[in-house]
Amino acid sequence: MNLDTALRPPPTEPTTCCERGCNGCVWEGFYNAMGFWRDDAIELIINRTDPPAPAAPPAGSGSGPAVHGRG
Repeated sequence: MNLDTALRPPPTEPTTCCERGCNGCVWEGFYNAMGFWRDDAIELIINRTDPPAPAAPPAGSGSGPAVHGRG
């Protein structure tokens, strides 16, 4: 899974903060949105499905090292 294309873009940082500590500051909204984005990203990562690993060849299939008996 390519997380760069699987995740939606994170919220952009606000540019209109007056830095007076207002109740309901734009940064509060940003941090709330960032929390939702993080939760979605974590859920996507936890629930992702990786392709199955290739199966090992069956024993005696000739794909392993050659074993020669004493002669």
